[in-house]
Amino acid sequence: GRLEKLKVDECKIYLKKNGLRLTGNKDTLIQRIKEHQEIINGGGEKKYPPHSFVLNCKGDACTGDVVLFEQNVYEMFNIASRSGGGPPCGKRTVAGRIVKESYGAAKQQHTFTVRKSFT
Repeated sequence: GRLEKLKVDECKIYLKKNGLRLTGNKDTLIQRIKEHQEIINGGGEKKYPPHSFVLNCKGDACTGDVVLFEQNVYEMFNIASRSGGGPPCGKRTVAGRIVKESYGAAKQQHTFTVRKSFT
């Protein structure tokens, strides 16, 4: 019940710190915080069980889809080139919702912006 006592500005501080969306009314922000806390406290697989994802699909993804993917993790990361330096030191599994998509006709490349739910 303590979350309901937070002010909108306090909710937005938490959301910003955790890379989550800041839009919506107070109830929406509090719901977003509750969902994030549920996920980081081990409820991620309960909310998004691995079997609920279609693996090796041949179709296309679009805005609104929740996707699961594996990502290399590097000790050294160059923010300018958006690439890792040296060999990867591990992998992580990321689940997130596609919030934006674009298509580069010149390179025939479909690009997605994913807002992660948890890693």
